[in-house]
Amino acid sequence: MVKHYLYLLKQERAIFLLGLVLSIVTAFAGIALLAVSGWFISAAAIAGLSAVAAHAFNFFTPGAIVRGLSITRTAGRYGERLANHEVTFRMISALRRDLFNELGNNQGVSALMNRHDSASQLLKDIQNVEGIHLHSLVPAVTAILSAVGFVLVTAIFQPQLAMVSIPILGVALVLLPLLYSRAVLEPESSLHQQRNKLWSQASSLFSSLRLLTLNNQLEAQGESLRNSSTEANRVELRALKKQQWIALISQLVYLLLIGCSLGFSITAYQNSELQGALIFMQLLLAMGVTEILAAANSAIASLLLGHRALQRLDGLKQNRPAQDERGMRVDVDKGIEVRHLSFAYNAGQPVLSNLSISFGSGFHWLLGSSGRGKTTLLKILAGEIEQYTGEIAVNKEQLSYMPQRIQIIRASLRENLDLRSEHDDTEISEALEMAQLSEWVASLPDGLDTWIGAGEWQPSGGELKRLGIARLILENRQIIMLDEPFAGMDSALQTELLQNLRDQWQGRTVLIISHDLDLIGSSDTKIQL
Repeated sequence: MVKHYLYLLKQERAIFLLGLVLSIVTAFAGIALLAVSGWFISAAAIAGLSAVAAHAFNFFTPGAIVRGLSITRTAGRYGERLANHEVTFRMISALRRDLFNELGNNQGVSALMNRHDSASQLLKDIQNVEGIHLHSLVPAVTAILSAVGFVLVTAIFQPQLAMVSIPILGVALVLLPLLYSRAVLEPESSLHQQRNKLWSQASSLFSSLRLLTLNNQLEAQGESLRNSSTEANRVELRALKKQQWIALISQLVYLLLIGCSLGFSITAYQNSELQGALIFMQLLLAMGVTEILAAANSAIASLLLGHRALQRLDGLKQNRPAQDERGMRVDVDKGIEVRHLSFAYNAGQPVLSNLSISFGSGFHWLLGSSGRGKTTLLKILAGEIEQYTGEIAVNKEQLSYMPQRIQIIRASLRENLDLRSEHDDTEISEALEMAQLSEWVASLPDGLDTWIGAGEWQPSGGELKRLGIARLILENRQIIMLDEPFAGMDSALQTELLQNLRDQWQGRTVLIISHDLDLIGSSDTKIQL
């Protein structure tokens, strides 16, 4: 993915270079505006001390320069934002498209889309990739060239100050960003893992609420959840404190540069080596450069975060689901066989104990009160829970699983349904019609091209369920597992939807968890857990 990102950057090199040049022009114009304004104000004040000098002072040329620099900075700022955001948008759009196409070739893509940890990491990685150009490459190049420009200009008037400023600028450009990146990167992975663990613990607690209450384990599990949350907050707080300390050190380094500029300028003035008006100019020149340096302080962190994200995305697309080595050899594509399966949450009361069962073609309804292990069984079969005892025989490449909570990514409706881009609009529309979503899609502003997800068009709970079902229809697997697929729907919609699924999945193995017992057909299998 790193090579692919560089390839996309090369494809957009014209706009990228335009945005970079405009960023540099904007920075230089802003620094020059401060410096010239400082010289103009101080020179005019000195000239005003005598009538002759005031009459002879040329106010028009410096005023024109100030106005010209102001216009250049304003125009450059708008131009570079347009160019940089345009190239970022183009690259991320292409990267998302290519990534989703690659992920579509992964047989485990349905698990990726529906698992909270994978989906949240995917979204975070895409956001970090977006920051490589805007928050790393452009600010870093601009800061380096601004520092070089400061040294060259300063060398004209005060060579000694230029030599002293080089190590200070080196610390600001290299050491401080490295320290900041370390403070950001060290807790990044552990924080994400802790937050996902926290979410999983909370999900397990709420899904097993009745069982934990009956076994007097609710208080202990709640305390464990609170401890995990406290530890995650403690790690995040330590990281924030480190970043604040580095920010404070950065300000002290910038003040050192400004103080050296002022001190050397006053000394040069006392030695008649520098005009009085140039003191203020040198001071504001240093202040303008520190503003650019501060904006680039997180450049290395953004670059490394983006590089990590690209590596994770690359590993994600190369990942292939492994067969369970503890399981038996699968002789057929249809069906599931379970032998002596046992599982307990956190070494507590077993949720599943020595369960042996097989599922052939047809609709199988898992029944039982909450906490009896129905959802746990589906999660184990789908590979989301690995710490169990017993044997499982299932062809996971032919298995699709829809959990209670449907995960969507911030992308178009089409991409959320068909990551592989294997289906045309007709096939997608047919799947949506079977899932009773045709009218809803017709009401969207851009149809299949409407973006959904965080900050975009947000489907309701029932619509999310049916989107999950539409995914399963498009995946076209032989073994389908659904956890509460009809929740949030009225009885008429449930009946119509189920009939569509019976027609579509005739002859396949379908496992359903549902409390709507009226939906069970006479030929269906009931399994009490």
